[in-house]
Amino acid sequence: MANLLASINVALTALLSHSQASTVHAHNVANVNTPGYHRQFARVSAGPAVSLSNSYYGTGVGQMGSGVYVSAIHRYAVDFYDTRYRLENQQASKWSTQSEIVAQLEASLLETSTDGLLPKIEAYFSNWQAASDNPTNTSVRRQLLDSAKELASSINTRYVQIESIRSEQDLRINQSIQEINLIAENIAGLNREISRILSIGDSPNDLLDARDVALDRLSEIAGATSFKQENGEVSVSINGHILVGGHDIYRLQTEIDPTNENLTKIVWSDGKNMVPTSGELAGVIEARDTIFEDQRTGLNALSMMIKDQVNAIHFNGYGLDNSTQINFFEGTNAGNFKVNDDLENVSKIALSSAVDEPGNNEIGREIFKLRTTGTMNSDTMTFSQYYNDQISKLGLTVQRATTNARDRSLVAQALVSQREAVTGVSLNEEAANIAKSQKAYEAAARVISVIDEMLNTVINNMGAGR
Repeated sequence: MANLLASINVALTALLSHSQASTVHAHNVANVNTPGYHRQFARVSAGPAVSLSNSYYGTGVGQMGSGVYVSAIHRYAVDFYDTRYRLENQQASKWSTQSEIVAQLEASLLETSTDGLLPKIEAYFSNWQAASDNPTNTSVRRQLLDSAKELASSINTRYVQIESIRSEQDLRINQSIQEINLIAENIAGLNREISRILSIGDSPNDLLDARDVALDRLSEIAGATSFKQENGEVSVSINGHILVGGHDIYRLQTEIDPTNENLTKIVWSDGKNMVPTSGELAGVIEARDTIFEDQRTGLNALSMMIKDQVNAIHFNGYGLDNSTQINFFEGTNAGNFKVNDDLENVSKIALSSAVDEPGNNEIGREIFKLRTTGTMNSDTMTFSQYYNDQISKLGLTVQRATTNARDRSLVAQALVSQREAVTGVSLNEEAANIAKSQKAYEAAARVISVIDEMLNTVINNMGAGR
């Protein structure tokens, strides 16, 4: 009788264990498309054996098994793939972000269209030649003035575009810092809950998945790295500075940087500067402070050299009304570069090198020669060559960033595939596992049914023939 009751308990453990295993497999199927989900399985093991020696009226010897139990819910994870993926993805994010930002600038400059600055430079100096050929023609002078205004306007527009896109990156930096702090709070909370669950011997698998997703995102934004502690918590750092330590977080914030034109800089809560070297933030800051600054510096140099060279000649010339010592251009940088308002009276445009010689065109011809004179880059480039070099460098920067982003992304995706091969859910495999658990469940149920019949015989039928 005792053996039959023990058999019921063995079958019951099988029912419960395989039912739980089926639930785990169903959970895997339900999360087949959940980002960051790691597949799980119920690890089963035999229950403790019971000694039968000298028991049950001497009918048994040795030990009898007590059934099967779920000893753990295992989570498939490979830390090596996680670390490698985050290292590659943070670099891919840096180059991808930089490529996106610089491509915005390249598109806004319109240098591949007829509205580019190079045609404006060429048109301006060509109009000096036309004016030199007919120095007394007011219409030609007006055309020269209009081309000069168009050149100045194009330079101004490009300066504004550079400044606008550059300043927009401060908003992006602020948003990223807010996201980093929120993720850090989330990780600290997950650390607390994960360590608590592990301390009582349970497996916080879904919480570990959530934390891994957060760590992936932190790596993508700022190149954060993480280290697991013995209690299951993780410490997260950026460039060697702790962001999350157990349950504590060390926040980032933004401040105005007076040494960098009052643009935004990133600082830790302890006042130390944070300069990201990878991740999206690194791409943003490098584009803002290096690439955009190089383009702005080049545009300033071009406009001020045009102003200085043209003014140096024009100042000593004479207009149709014998006006002299008038600068053609004004301004201190590409943003306020403009034509002198006095030249709205086109008769004041100096083409002659001598007073009372309206047909003299020596000044006009000298300014026209600037078109082919090496005045930029230590007198090795013309104005057009210099600006063309600036645009070429910008194009190469976009190309390099795009290529690096693609290459790094390919490596990251390869690592994702390898990680998914281990941690991802296979519907075919889960279907097979569910079928196995179902058959085991059915078999255990059949065992209980057989034992029930045996008990019925013992209880209701033994002695019935007397």
